[in-house]
Amino acid sequence: MAQAARLGPLRDRDGRQADRNRLRLDTSLAEAGDAPAIDVVLHDLSAYGFLAQTDAQLPVGGDVWLELTGVGRLPARIRWQGSSVIGCEFDAPITPHALATALKESRVVWPNFPANRAGHAASGEDTKFLAVAPHDEVKWPRWQRATFIVGSSVILWLLVILAIRALGAAIG
Repeated sequence: MAQAARLGPLRDRDGRQADRNRLRLDTSLAEAGDAPAIDVVLHDLSAYGFLAQTDAQLPVGGDVWLELTGVGRLPARIRWQGSSVIGCEFDAPITPHALATALKESRVVWPNFPANRAGHAASGEDTKFLAVAPHDEVKWPRWQRATFIVGSSVILWLLVILAIRALGAAIG
């Protein structure tokens, strides 16, 4: 007896087809046709889809388009809806260049999660367009961080001791 099987792209353990980029990008979305565009905030973008925050009630399964600066309108379908967010899948995967263009317009919060960044550099992918998260831009050396922590602790304890003495003098 033959078994039915499905063939498709490999997905990661979360069921994703591609790495997602967490970002914050103000853009427009509209239902397919002549519907007026609404303002949305993109929080997640990959070659296959996106997560957008909106107050609009859009039907799951509905066709929409997403406007990305430098890319244009991209057709997509709403796959799920939460209280104030929708998850959409593009009709066709967007190109790496279109994805990079969209990321350049945004403040990228966490590029390529959940995958690590080292894996992409080692794989030879073009990462020149990926923005670096603000917390990665400046990192103090370990000795400076330790000095700052110890110094801050000493100053804080001195303030606590002075406050206790002042309170004791005021009471007594």
